[in-house]
Amino acid sequence: MSMYATNEDLELASNTSTRVPVCVCIDTSGSMSKKDDSGLSRIDRVKEGVDALFNEIRNDEMALYSAEICIIGFNTTPYVLRDFALLKDTDRATDYPLVSGGKGDIGLGVKKGLELLEKRKQKYKDSGVEYYQPWLIIMTDGHSTGEGNYREALAEAQKSVLEFENNKKMNVVPVYIGYNLQEDAKAQADLGGFSKKNDIQDIGSTRFSDFFIWLGKSVSIIANEGEDQESEHIDFSDLFDWTQI
Repeated sequence: MSMYATNEDLELASNTSTRVPVCVCIDTSGSMSKKDDSGLSRIDRVKEGVDALFNEIRNDEMALYSAEICIIGFNTTPYVLRDFALLKDTDRATDYPLVSGGKGDIGLGVKKGLELLEKRKQKYKDSGVEYYQPWLIIMTDGHSTGEGNYREALAEAQKSVLEFENNKKMNVVPVYIGYNLQEDAKAQADLGGFSKKNDIQDIGSTRFSDFFIWLGKSVSIIANEGEDQESEHIDFSDLFDWTQI
């Protein structure tokens, strides 16, 4: 380590726990401002869910020292709300300004997440820190929209993610947060194109916190028990059924 070691370098050197990198790509397009019967928008619900995720991880010491959470927002362009890092006691969803507006370019959002993930994996390798398979959570309330070649960006992102999944190097969870997935054929195609192993999780308009609690519990299981080294892929049925929370 050089004399110019960063706080990040020092943290990786002092805490060598096997990491569980989790990247959450969240649609923040204009439609995310739609409110449900309780008067809360989809963005509001997502914020509640992020806080639930943070709380679940903070409640488990192993997860707290292992889970690194990255949050990407995407509308017409992607933006980084939180790069990969362990949680702090003070972390709250309100620290990350999820604001709805513009279009929902899923491809660019996922590509930004993959870019940060590759950088983080290299950092682990440089520091001698091991890591479990990364988790990629893609949340959107509809099909991909954008400017220019946004369909090309979507196809490229899908291809990259499927290659990671097929090579057992990523756990992918596509999540629909719109009104009616069964009537949204375009969203089914766009989200479904990111995974051949895991179905789209339809959490409707009110079950955001339940899903994030499930995610936090699942990450805790991996932090405490590790992965199935034989299959190198998580069997979601062996974790928590979030619909039963």
